[in-house]
Amino acid sequence: MTIHNRPSLPWKPIVALLMVGASIRILRLTAQPLSGDEAYSVVIWIQTSLQYLLQTIALSTTEPHPPLALLAMHGWAKLAGDSIFAVRMFAVFGSLITLAAVYPITTRLGGPRAGLIALLLVAVSPFQLWYGQFARNYSLWMAFSSLSLLFLLRGWQQPKRLTRWIPYIITAILTGYVFYLEVFHYLAHNLYALTRVWKRRDLLLPWILTQITIAVALAPWYLRPELRTNSQEYHPNGVAANPIWGIQTLLLGDTLPAWLQNPHASSGGWPAFGIASILVLLIVIGSLIVIWKVRPRTIFWFSLFTALTPITVLTTLSLVTQRRYFHPRYLAASAVPLTVLVALGLDSLSNLRRSNANRSHNLEGIEPDLLSSPTLQTSTVSRIRKRVEADFLPSPVRRRAGDEVALPPASTGRPFPLVAQRTLAQVILAILIAISGIGIYHFEFDPTFAKGPDWPRIMSLLS
Repeated sequence: MTIHNRPSLPWKPIVALLMVGASIRILRLTAQPLSGDEAYSVVIWIQTSLQYLLQTIALSTTEPHPPLALLAMHGWAKLAGDSIFAVRMFAVFGSLITLAAVYPITTRLGGPRAGLIALLLVAVSPFQLWYGQFARNYSLWMAFSSLSLLFLLRGWQQPKRLTRWIPYIITAILTGYVFYLEVFHYLAHNLYALTRVWKRRDLLLPWILTQITIAVALAPWYLRPELRTNSQEYHPNGVAANPIWGIQTLLLGDTLPAWLQNPHASSGGWPAFGIASILVLLIVIGSLIVIWKVRPRTIFWFSLFTALTPITVLTTLSLVTQRRYFHPRYLAASAVPLTVLVALGLDSLSNLRRSNANRSHNLEGIEPDLLSSPTLQTSTVSRIRKRVEADFLPSPVRRRAGDEVALPPASTGRPFPLVAQRTLAQVILAILIAISGIGIYHFEFDPTFAKGPDWPRIMSLLS
């Protein structure tokens, strides 16, 4: 049966934002010399044999990265070369995949407007720009992790169809072979799954099967004795745990002037807050509150767990062990779900009511206008009603009128002024974009925030 009146995608703004994001990442790609880490990647990851790379480097304590990260960059250089432009284009392509994935992720949760907000924030993010031009595996990690989030949502739309989980399983496995700390995101996925199976035990078996498949696929590498032995000798080179600075960096970068960012924030001092850190913290908390009031509970839990679980776990690990595991680059894959959370919060402001009775719109991919469409047959409506009530709607807002799905009534509470809500959301978005622009400017033109010393110029002066 064909369902009509599906909303069309806003292709023009999507394409425009994708082009803006691509341009920012490609322009001035070679303006800065390779940093120490990037140069190490070129010398060790690219210019060594595959046998040495997999048997020595991948299991060493100095370079604890899974084999797919090393193989991907090694293979890329064999095709594209090892010039600065070539090795950084490896990161650019990963960043473009992330950029393309953020729109469908957010749209499934909050609709096209929220998707465009998220796409805009990622397109001009200084953090995404930094690692989108950084010749390491961080960009690839963000790309695969974002795809796994997208396919996670897709799987939960029809959780009993095992074939729907195949893309999620594949991307989750690939991500695990790109960066070890993806395990924190596996934890976030399982916390979210717990909220879905809590009252639907019949959904537990499909989820368990996906997790067993992922674990079996990762076990041959993760359980290698050499890896476990060498990990005990690993000395982390992060900073003291500072989660508020970490959240700020994931959203607005770490290339801000002193009047916006505490100059000592990156050194891990505690507390080391600046205006940007406090602003981002308030926006994240506010977004969670608004999502709780406006969106279905499934969307709130997804936003909360995927955005904040990894940074919470890494902070706790650093504090408990008193070792410097903490650094925003070890949380890079959290940048997308954190941005999605903020985008949903800003979009939800226009739907905020004093009463939270109406939390039904945009039921993770089920358009509300289709539920009451007169073109649908009674049997089809009945199936959709059962699916909606069972999987998405909280029990206080379910009701039925004859053979049709009756969505919850609009809130009877006094609404906030709609214009004021939208204006507030626009002002917050404008502030975020403005600060991102400042961060990009300093990243590109302020030597203080250069990726590393200008080694070619220093060598020419010495010679």
